Amino acid sequence: MKNDDEKKKPSLVEKHALDRLDEVEKDKRKAYTKPDDNHSWQTIVVIIIFAIIVAMMLFSMKF
Repeated sequence: MKNDDEKKKPSLVEKHALDRLDEVEKDKRKAYTKPDDNHSWQTIVVIIIFAIIVAMMLFSMKF
């Protein structure tokens, strides 16, 4: 009887593995969503700095 009781109760490791498997399966069922691109202001700043550097180089070559 003791052997039957041990088979019915999953161990702590088995419980954790099954819980993790459930989480992974839920993630796989979700539709893919593209992460938001909130870096547009950073791109604008980089372009402005690049334009200033190019303008400084052009003006220094003329004079």
